[in-house]
Formats: sequence, structure tokens, C-alpha cells
Amino acid sequence: MRDEPLPLFAAAADREQKSIAEQAEPELELGQMTEGHNVVVDYGHVGLTLREHPMAFLRESLAKRSMVTCEDAMLARDGRWVYTAGLVLVRQKPGERERSHVHHD
Repeated sequence: MRDEPLPLFAAAADREQKSIAEQAEPELELGQMTEGHNVVVDYGHVGLTLREHPMAFLRESLAKRSMVTCEDAMLARDGRWVYTAGLVLVRQKPGERERSHVHHD
């Protein structure tokens, strides 16, 4: 047996000491994520957020379109037409409702 490394291993060891062009990437400075983007990412990863409600980011725009909040709709007089908008944050799967209730005999 020889004491020197095999050529394949010697070449790999030499390569490890050198800079590889593909590994020399320029540094990037990423912009700060907006609060809205943070909320979207939260929902995407865990299905909820501890930040603002998603509608909070749309309320100003919706108000300009005469959309009312849930609170305003509840305070509106009977028979008055209101325009509202919302988001589906959680969908219940078919049959899930029956399984989620405790049945007593």
C-alpha cells in the first residue's frame, strides 16, 4: 500500500482548497418584506397569523368603493342595501362538521 492519496482523492482535496466560480455568488441585499407579505407567508406556512387580519390591508381601498365593514353592516338600518367584501381564510371539508361535534347518547 502507498502512503500517498489516490489521484481521485488528491484532486478532490486540491479542488476544495480553490475557489469555485459557481460558488462565488454576489451578495444580495433583499428588501424588507411588507406586513401584508408577512401575513401571506404566515398563512402559507402555518395557516394562521398573529399579525393584522388580512382584510386590514384592504379596508382603505374597499371603503373607497363603498364597501362597509362587518361592524357597519350590523349597525345599518333594516332594509338598507350594503356592499361588503371578505376573504375565505379556512374552508371546512365536506363531512368535517359532523366529525367535529361530540355526540351524546
